[in-house]
Amino acid sequence: MSSEHEKSLQNMPAVQDHAQQLVTLSEKVDRLTAKMDESMKKEVAVLKAKLKNLDRNSVARAENGLATETTTFAPLMNLTSSSRDRLVTAVHGLAPLACSEDFFRVPTTW
Repeated sequence: MSSEHEKSLQNMPAVQDHAQQLVTLSEKVDRLTAKMDESMKKEVAVLKAKLKNLDRNSVARAENGLATETTTFAPLMNLTSSSRDRLVTAVHGLAPLACSEDFFRVPTTW
């Protein structure tokens, strides 16, 4: 046998040890990745729920603010949090009313 061949045979256990360490490390990384994925899924679900709740609360505050500021907006009291489209339509419908001259006119006769 040549000396190079003998050296390579002597190095085999070291190579096998390194290969085993690499496999072990790879398995650890896979487990950590799985844990991180699960954790991220939970965090994203929590954030989505918070965002949805915040969105509902914002719409409800907008509805209540519009409805309680003046009796002119009394029909808006019938809106629910789930009817955003109607709220937006109602708000856009109020814009021309607010811009009209008669809306801000002060009666001269009491």
